Amino acid sequence: MSSKKAAKARRRGEAAIAAAEAPQPISARNAVPSEEMLASLLAAAQAHVDTLDMEAAITVYLQILASSPQCLAAVDGLADAYMQVGDREQAMHALKRSIELQPDGGADRFMNLGQLSEGAGALAWLERGIAMLRKQREACSSSSSDSEPSDAWLRATHELATALCSVAEVFLTDACDEPEAEERCDAAASEAVELVRPLAHQTLLEPYVTLASVRLSQQRPVESRPLLLAALDIIANSDEDALPPFDVRLSCAKLLMEAGEPAQALAEATAACEFAQSDACPSDEREWIPQLLELCEEARAACEAEPCEED
Repeated sequence: MSSKKAAKARRRGEAAIAAAEAPQPISARNAVPSEEMLASLLAAAQAHVDTLDMEAAITVYLQILASSPQCLAAVDGLADAYMQVGDREQAMHALKRSIELQPDGGADRFMNLGQLSEGAGALAWLERGIAMLRKQREACSSSSSDSEPSDAWLRATHELATALCSVAEVFLTDACDEPEAEERCDAAASEAVELVRPLAHQTLLEPYVTLASVRLSQQRPVESRPLLLAALDIIANSDEDALPPFDVRLSCAKLLMEAGEPAQALAEATAACEFAQSDACPSDEREWIPQLLELCEEARAACEAEPCEED
């Protein structure tokens, strides 16, 4: 989106959400569209999202909110669209409005606010989301039979583990100066691993990669290696249509380099690069190819240098 278009969309966003937060006169409340019209507008907005025309989607969502300021679906859709175009300020504004309209709604809104915030502010949002995820997990039946966990419980476990990884990542970056940052970071990453380690079918890479990153930051490379090897096992056992995202695989390969495992790093970077260049890879994910190729070269050079370092 051009800067002029972004500014125009931002002005529309400020006006519409401000109107949504203000008390509505009787005449405005009576002007709300019919349920059929509202459903039609929401479908039109979603169609724009599906075709990646976020500016058009934002326009429709704002049109809905101009007459139906309490429409949660429009507020949530607007937040997602603003996140897609990178309008952090308006996305945060819409997410906060969604929480006002439905405080007990999805925890993902708190997690998104955490991702869009920095430092202590990010931690505060993430911790609110984690508290909600804990409750959701506890509310789920941990077993749909005598031996297998329910899908709902597994999904809640994965969401909670991922959220804890987000907290650890904040501590590793812009909240490293917070009180007891290292201890809190370690606790979050360790809990994430403990949540997923007992699961019979391992599919979530992030906890192992995040805790490995923490261990490396603590100058404990020996303890990071088993975690990274566990991550590689998950990748190796994943179906082609369920492979972990490239950003996590790239992080895993980089950490293998840092942990002194260039051969493993080269193997993973090469496998990821080959998949990224294949017809099976979605075209919008091929942006990772240059970084993967660069890492392959770095790992290959490190492997070739290893024999020279012996003696």
